[in-house]
Amino acid sequence: MNIGVDATSWQNNRGYGRHARALLRALLDLDTENRYTFFMDSKELLEMVPPRAEVKASFRLVPVQDPERIKKLLKAAVRELSPDVKIQFESAAPAFRTVLEGPLPQALKRSIKFAFERDAVFVRDGGTIGAMTSIENVLKCPVLFLGLSLPEHGYHAPNEYFDWGQASGGMKAFAHYFAELAKMGKR
Repeated sequence: MNIGVDATSWQNNRGYGRHARALLRALLDLDTENRYTFFMDSKELLEMVPPRAEVKASFRLVPVQDPERIKKLLKAAVRELSPDVKIQFESAAPAFRTVLEGPLPQALKRSIKFAFERDAVFVRDGGTIGAMTSIENVLKCPVLFLGLSLPEHGYHAPNEYFDWGQASGGMKAFAHYFAELAKMGKR
């Protein structure tokens, strides 16, 4: 059996504790029949992975990084430490960066103000979302994100939630945004 283990939050207070890590380490020492795949974001966690394990890594790139160059650097670093390790890449996508100036972001700001009665603040956030660069290139128009999760919602955490105030505000903002786009006409 192939068993996937999400180990990306083991090093923070919201994730697994030391007892869960110790139990998993004992399981890995005893279980030689199953195949375990760990999804990790910390090299300290590699100490608990036995020699027969598979490691999957994910890199969040910033707009100036080239995914092909990162792949080459990773291969070289791993081969230097352990030449017999097999490395396989499933995908490599460039980082996405949205526009912050122009009529579309300004319409989005007005929509946020309408829905939440507060000024919108643009922040650099996100990660490598491969489809966004492709969508922007194919459609030849900017792609904007409207992040509605608040820090206390625990985005991607085990107990993630999303409250109704943010959801209803988001619906108002989207409706207002599309009304703003309709007023702009085709460009």
